[in-house]
Amino acid sequence: MNSKLATIPAVAPEPSIEEKGKSRRLVSLPFMILRAVSTVGVTLAALIQIFVFARTMTSEQFSIFILVGAFGYALWLADFGIVKYLFVRLRAAHLNSNPEPMLVKQATLVVLFYTSLVLVGAVLCFVLLEALQAISPLNAFQYTLFFVFTALNLVWYALRNISFAVDDYIYFEWIEAVRRFASIGFMLAMLIGLPLLAFLLAVNALWILVLAVSVTRLLREKALTTDVSGAAGSLWSFYRDNRRDLLRSGTSATADFYIEHLPYLVVPLAFGLGAPTVILDTIFKFYRGANLFFNAACEIVLPTQTHAYAERDLRTLIRSTLLAFSLCLAPTLVVTGILAVAAEPLFKLLLGPAATMPPAAVWVIIALLFGNLLQTVSSSLLIHTGYFQASARVMLLTAVCATVVGAVSLLTAHTIVHFMAVYAGVYIAGALLHAVLAVRGPVRATRAG
Repeated sequence: MNSKLATIPAVAPEPSIEEKGKSRRLVSLPFMILRAVSTVGVTLAALIQIFVFARTMTSEQFSIFILVGAFGYALWLADFGIVKYLFVRLRAAHLNSNPEPMLVKQATLVVLFYTSLVLVGAVLCFVLLEALQAISPLNAFQYTLFFVFTALNLVWYALRNISFAVDDYIYFEWIEAVRRFASIGFMLAMLIGLPLLAFLLAVNALWILVLAVSVTRLLREKALTTDVSGAAGSLWSFYRDNRRDLLRSGTSATADFYIEHLPYLVVPLAFGLGAPTVILDTIFKFYRGANLFFNAACEIVLPTQTHAYAERDLRTLIRSTLLAFSLCLAPTLVVTGILAVAAEPLFKLLLGPAATMPPAAVWVIIALLFGNLLQTVSSSLLIHTGYFQASARVMLLTAVCATVVGAVSLLTAHTIVHFMAVYAGVYIAGALLHAVLAVRGPVRATRAG
């Protein structure tokens, strides 16, 4: 069976000769500017969090926050690729000007389900931390608030993808940029005496406000609905009708999550809490910061890319994909240059007394940046055109190889740099396979028309 979804047909009528001669505008300039601003905000927030936490808490406390945050991100396993599959279905309906009320209801139920997961996860997080006698109730509450702050990204992820499907992304970038920079302000205030508890309460209140505004907007745009009657039946119908494609998208998303978070299991077990875990998280802060830039670049061209694929417009598909690659490459080269010449003072500034970054780890970060660039651009094209099966196969293979690397590290107890170097090699190999599949999949299909 073809690995692309049957729900992604050529939706547009055959263009005229005059229309074919016109160049489609590849990006929306306001969206590109807003996306750049919000992405800079995300990157600054990650670096400032390291800077502030390293100076306001012990290394052990810092490492516990890191693990709680990783637990918050673990909720993304529940997504199982559903959001990206919903995007493909909602996008096809939007491009066809053929709204599907049942699909809108199912999207609404997914958002509600993810919100419920965050609440349940928060209760479990507090109960588990409270059971540890070494952690006071106040600290357990603070860790739980940080979990919520991290986990609510799952709800936001669903809402943003829905907004992209219906071409309402500019509004969402406005509120995302405001939230990010407001959070940075609260974080920096900790350096001048804002209590940790006050910071956590403030950033979670900000989350609640942003999510409420976003849901209201999507209700107005009829991308969400207040009719959630027959919730269980609607979700079961969604799964039953799409289980094969959901399994493929879920396998890809789950394996991707597993690959990214496996080091957070290996490093504390093999090398301990404190400095090793802080070093690992700093490496991945650069990885995630770059990933946010790369995803932003892919999202900037996504409306054009999906239009081009639906219309079997090969020239525009290739131009938009190359533009995404170029937008990713520019910051990668800048960060690589900075790390190559000024890594030592940069990490001394960021980490302070919490840890010392090994010099060899800098080259691991650079390798991960380039691997992530290729992986993100290629997988974005595959996923958003419905090639879940192709992506899932590569992700599963990469996950198996990464697991072997992790197991060997646990048994042999090599240094954290050695483990991360081999891990980066496995990741880059997977990224190269994704690039090959992107050419053999959506590009070839678009050429064939």
